[in-house]
Amino acid sequence: MNYTFEKIFILVSLPILFLASTSTCIAKEQTRGSLFLKTQELRFSNNTSLQAYLAKKIVLQFQEKAFEFSPKDFFNKETNFSFDASYSSEIEKSSLCLDQADGVSNINNSPLREYSSICNLINTTSSVGHLKKGALLKIDAPRINSFVSTLSEEIVSAPKNAKLKIVTTENKDGDDRTLQRKIEIISPAKSGFSLDEEKTVSIILTALSQSEEKIILHLPTKEDEAKISQKTLERLNVKEQIGHGESNFRGSPRNRIHNINVAVDRFNGLLLEPGQEFSFVEILGPVEKETGYKEELVIKDNKTIPEYGGGICQVSTTVFRAALNTGFKITERRNHAYPVQYYSPQGTDATIYLPKPDLRFINNTPGYIIFQTSIVGSKLIFDVFGESDGREVKMEGPRVTARTPDGGLKVTLKQVVRDQNGELVFEDTFKSVYDNPDKYHETEVLKIKPDNWSNKQWKVYKKEHNL
Repeated sequence: MNYTFEKIFILVSLPILFLASTSTCIAKEQTRGSLFLKTQELRFSNNTSLQAYLAKKIVLQFQEKAFEFSPKDFFNKETNFSFDASYSSEIEKSSLCLDQADGVSNINNSPLREYSSICNLINTTSSVGHLKKGALLKIDAPRINSFVSTLSEEIVSAPKNAKLKIVTTENKDGDDRTLQRKIEIISPAKSGFSLDEEKTVSIILTALSQSEEKIILHLPTKEDEAKISQKTLERLNVKEQIGHGESNFRGSPRNRIHNINVAVDRFNGLLLEPGQEFSFVEILGPVEKETGYKEELVIKDNKTIPEYGGGICQVSTTVFRAALNTGFKITERRNHAYPVQYYSPQGTDATIYLPKPDLRFINNTPGYIIFQTSIVGSKLIFDVFGESDGREVKMEGPRVTARTPDGGLKVTLKQVVRDQNGELVFEDTFKSVYDNPDKYHETEVLKIKPDNWSNKQWKVYKKEHNL
């Protein structure tokens, strides 16, 4: 669509430079080292053309996403009058012109100065007939900023490091045998993206200055490379196994075993930087049917009930044990509400539930570390590979300090970490308090197996309730 322009002034007060189309005129003003747009003039022959301009579509694209807006989303419109000797009208009144002029603050510095001055000199009825009514469009900077901020939230994605694994080979030289470890990539790194907000404002202003019926533009983005990728593997310096943790899930129902396998995959090949804090909940991500989990028993709201993801605490418990044995500094950990057979010995478990409680610790080794997971029979294993600093880690306990007839327990476990010279680095004591298990089971005993329970789970339930 080609528009025929009448006088329309677009006032821009953003410190951004954009390029005008050939059909527009832009006056620029240099202020304090920043380039401001002063006035852009568009001419429309009638109100219908103006409305068509305000309703035109502008589409910003990024990959598969598209964001659409129109000029009316960003303009505030006011009435404006000018004097044109060749123009004749009996409708527009000089009083309106004067009202408009009086409403302009600091008129001497305004782009409307010449028009308001003409209005003030009008004294005759014939002169009134030469007043030409137009529109003054002012860009609403806060609305543009809000729109760009929303775009930024939609576009931004964090880079994803490559997932890694350690491949161990045995070299033989006569009777001597040595182990050689090599890092391989399980899944490649993925770059992240962020919106270039300054350029985005610029292309929006450019689009607003153009008269095409529909404009399609590509959003300017910045690519953020992952820290760990194929080209950065050599600097990782992961040389040896420095930690180990394991647990046994023997007797678990089918759904529980399934959930353990789904969750473990999130941590296999995980890499932590020196000084980085590990968060089990953040790495685990959403736990729901859509992310591959099945319903299984969990402890929630003082009850043991079926819910998606039951069994994930087998993974968090194993990670906790590996972190303890490696000498990591534990920053958050909570025990289960009551003793659970899968987490024996009691006092070495770690419960998690989104968003809290979480399991967190800091990689306090001098280099990167990689988690490598495996399942052997009913045994879940977490091995930690990295660069040894000669530390010595000693676990004292777990030791039961109190026991109640109803099955309640109090347990302590101490982690002692010393450097290569035998000097104490730190020690932490983890106290676990377990309640009576019977308080966390349904008071009303089920008589019929729920449809989403496995036969094995139902068999365990019947045995526990003497059915």
